[in-house]
Amino acid sequence: MGMQNLGEKYMSPFEPKQSLPLNTALPFDPDVVHGVLPNGFRYYIRKNTRPKRRAEIRFVVDAGSILEDDDQCGLAHILEHMAFNGSTNFGARELVKYFESIGSRFGAHLNAQTGFDNTIYKLHIPTDNEEIIDKSLLVVQDWAQALLFIPDEIERERLVGLEEWRQRRGARTRLLEQLSPMLYYKSMYAERLPIGTEESLRTFTPDALKRFYHDWYRPELMSLVVVGDVDVESIESKIQSSFASLRNPDESRERREEEFYAHTEYFSLVMQDSEVPHRAFCILSKKPKQESTEYADLLQDLVTELAFRAANERLSFLGQEQNAPFIGAKIGSDDLNRRTATDVFHASLPVENTKECIERCCTEILRFQQHGITQAELMRAKRSHISSMQAAYQERETTHSRVLCTDIVRHITEKEALVGLDFDYEFTMKHMEGITCEQVNNFLATWLSKSNRVQYLITPDEEHPTSEEMRSWVEQVKLDPAETVHEEEEVKPLMGHVPQAGAVVQKNHIPELEMEEWILSNGARVLLKQTAFQKDRILFSAYSMGGRSLISTKDFYASKLTTSCVRRSGLGEHSLIDVQKILSGATVQLVPFIKSTHHGFQGVTTVNYIETLFQIHHLFSTQPRLEEETFLREMEVARSHFHNRLADPQVQMHDAFQKLYWNDHPRKQPWTSELLDTVSKEICKDQFETFFGSASAQYIIIGNIDFDQIEEYLSVYVASLPSPKEHSMLSWDLCARKKPICSYIYAGKEPSATYHMSCFVEGIFDRIDRIHCSILSSYIQVALRRKLREEMGAVYSVQVHSRSMLYPEKGCHFTVDFSCDPERVEEIRHTLHKILISLPKEETSQEDIDNVIEQLSSQFEVSILENSGWLQYLTSSLQREEDICSFLTTPDLLKEITLDSLQAYWSRIYDVTRMVELIMLPEESQPSE
Repeated sequence: MGMQNLGEKYMSPFEPKQSLPLNTALPFDPDVVHGVLPNGFRYYIRKNTRPKRRAEIRFVVDAGSILEDDDQCGLAHILEHMAFNGSTNFGARELVKYFESIGSRFGAHLNAQTGFDNTIYKLHIPTDNEEIIDKSLLVVQDWAQALLFIPDEIERERLVGLEEWRQRRGARTRLLEQLSPMLYYKSMYAERLPIGTEESLRTFTPDALKRFYHDWYRPELMSLVVVGDVDVESIESKIQSSFASLRNPDESRERREEEFYAHTEYFSLVMQDSEVPHRAFCILSKKPKQESTEYADLLQDLVTELAFRAANERLSFLGQEQNAPFIGAKIGSDDLNRRTATDVFHASLPVENTKECIERCCTEILRFQQHGITQAELMRAKRSHISSMQAAYQERETTHSRVLCTDIVRHITEKEALVGLDFDYEFTMKHMEGITCEQVNNFLATWLSKSNRVQYLITPDEEHPTSEEMRSWVEQVKLDPAETVHEEEEVKPLMGHVPQAGAVVQKNHIPELEMEEWILSNGARVLLKQTAFQKDRILFSAYSMGGRSLISTKDFYASKLTTSCVRRSGLGEHSLIDVQKILSGATVQLVPFIKSTHHGFQGVTTVNYIETLFQIHHLFSTQPRLEEETFLREMEVARSHFHNRLADPQVQMHDAFQKLYWNDHPRKQPWTSELLDTVSKEICKDQFETFFGSASAQYIIIGNIDFDQIEEYLSVYVASLPSPKEHSMLSWDLCARKKPICSYIYAGKEPSATYHMSCFVEGIFDRIDRIHCSILSSYIQVALRRKLREEMGAVYSVQVHSRSMLYPEKGCHFTVDFSCDPERVEEIRHTLHKILISLPKEETSQEDIDNVIEQLSSQFEVSILENSGWLQYLTSSLQREEDICSFLTTPDLLKEITLDSLQAYWSRIYDVTRMVELIMLPEESQPSE
């Protein structure tokens, strides 16, 4: 307890065992059972019990858009869609309906993705029913070689594919199309973007689609991954019996690999697009990708990781300076495709002085290459990496199945070594101490070579440098030999003295929740829940009611910068850079926030750093900093953000709807440079001290906590603070529009329309009300998906939400969103109105409602075994002033839902006379005045 230096928590490496030669082959994770069937079908199985009674399934096909013939552009992706629309054992759309019936949600638990090199199908299933496991494996069998290609379904998916293509169009896609020939030099990757082209999607033939399936969906190119709460032997037996019968064709096309094509030419490109909101500068260097197969490769990976951690820390510090050459910058490496890796420098640039900013970026690159990093930077990088490894190792028995599944998939698709966490941790701890600055700097000297380089600038400005000018700026940069970074590693305590402790004055046990409620001597209330869901994670939340509702309209917009300005100024006696150095290696985060209705802190830490979290909290309350330089830097960054903010059509849509829905209220105006002029350092400082100068009213601490330890820290760091302040929220006459309107705006270059509708109904919505609303919105989303996507082929996706509100009025917001072909927006809108008017009386079936209820039940079952789930439920109950035990009634309340009760609630969340609609059409379609 007290002023222990964080550096003392840096654990020593393992005692070295007898070293093996660096050319020793890397082991395979012993916790993963794997095998290859005679037909080449591969499988990987791992037992894991977080979450309990659930499993993740991934079906990986080693075939993506790179294998498409000229008449098949986009068909690897369309084929992925067809997998959900008819197979031998599941009729058209029956597959989705089945998984919805067992608690899975389309998109979240049932989905797929197509890339250049592979296609991955995803399932998340309950495992306490053997029939569900068997049926899930049957689905994978059908995906493998039993799709039906029903003609009507092909035509529907053609339309859906076109809508997905349309939805993805925008500035990012236009830039990628310019950049691809340089990124993928002489490669088919430049011509095989997975989404395809509009022409290919409109004109492809069913035979071309079937040909791709028959050519590439063969067992020797397939892998199945199962991770979760399963019997491994049983799953292995099922896989062996189910997939051994799959057959490879007698004559197979070669599964070709695109080569790495070197180029001596130094590609330089300036790309201008008026819809780009920010400026970006990037230099990358391509190289053949190397697989990690030996100890030496893993050691080099460690050196690389330390180099990037140290370099990015330095760039982060540089970015905090006023007039910094970038808003943010990072260096690293990435995979461009299966055969090509890249070294990368990327920076977001401010509005002004593009030439000077690019030159300074290149100067920093040269500094890394010629002088590397310092010993102090290396030590902080080591502490940080070891802390991350220790955190992962502590959670090795409570790692989420989704994470483990992703690691195995990357082994399959990217050929990454799958050594297992035990080996990775031991190897890291054994070799970390011996890695020297010389090794790291030797790596940086070869990083981002001048071979195979591509550099580009992205800008929204009509007036911009040419590619040749940018290239000359980069090539002319020289580094003064005297410009080296010198730094001595200093270890400072975060706090200079221990505050005078208060006390815990009252303790209550809440048996229904197996929780403790403590009252501190200053009046703060603390809820504590000890869990073993994660062995080394503790969640922390503190809040008081009030938030931005307490701020005058004149000073309202300053609150958007208040917490960031203070956070970036440091703590107590320390600048932010010093704080970051002191906390290097500490797994702790605490963020102050000011929201519409409340303000406080959100935090997460590990068992070893819980005291550090409390110290940070105490310093924010008693010794916050707001430096002039930091304030000016935050204003500079904000102005850069605003400069071309309205270039993004979706931002224009958001701003227009806010003004429409909230009756052009001054507190719902777009955040602009003009409003930024009303912000001052003094206002931000006063706001922070007002909101955070005393203890919060409510604290929630959940995780693997030690009660005696927590009591000590609460007494010293929280009970010693001034008593919480009582606040009543102010409404400022802010209310949602309650009269129908349909308005249009015109923005964007692409042939796409965006639709948004909201409807607000007043009322108090208790837990059973909110459950009804959640079921209705989930069901309506399913109904709209079936009609608008599956039947009409008119949208790629549609989103439906209902949200009960406490502020500024008590009530419920019901919303619908989609994008589509501008020529069909009125047709879809009319269909939407018909469905909403007829629901739920005419359209709803008991089976559909039962499916949604099962999904919500499954969601609750999983969330109640997560720290984050408990935090969410408790916070909601407290803020709504409900019994904090009430969320436990959710399973029973779900059983009470009937068609009749849903029909009665429908009128509570949807009122056709209050529909506020906004439609965004392409700017070229705007009527002439």
